[in-house]
Amino acid sequence: MPLTNRDRLQPALLDRLRDDEPEKTVEPRNKRAITLKKLQECVTRDLNWLLNTTALNISDDLSLYPEVQTSVINYGANSFAGKSISSIDPHILERQVKRSIKLFEPRILEKTLEVTMHRQDAKYRNAIIFHISGELWSEPLPVALYIKTEIDLETGEVNVN
Repeated sequence: MPLTNRDRLQPALLDRLRDDEPEKTVEPRNKRAITLKKLQECVTRDLNWLLNTTALNISDDLSLYPEVQTSVINYGANSFAGKSISSIDPHILERQVKRSIKLFEPRILEKTLEVTMHRQDAKYRNAIIFHISGELWSEPLPVALYIKTEIDLETGEVNVN
């Protein structure tokens, strides 16, 4: 069953600016819209980029520049590379991740965003597992989002899936 206009959404600006077929001068109408599944994939990809980018305020004191703290100049999240699991307060981690997502991922409805750190299993000694959940803005109804995320404390790499 073909998708109706109601079932399609406009891609984010970055996705609209990318040119997957540079040899073509005109983009077909069906390439100018995405499905809900594609929206979820794009948000997951963008969260991966966000959480794997170290924010400027980690290395520079931005307290004198409150506007910079919330601008794209400070895009990213805190780095957890080289930290031990016992030195990380779960509530602080949840707040930091949630703040980064609220600032830089507007497609997740702010009032629905939840970030929850989970207890560690023996196989995850050097990693932190947390879940990100919320609703993605969409018409006519928001779409549920649930993502399992793992931070490798040795490398600082974040795996969002």
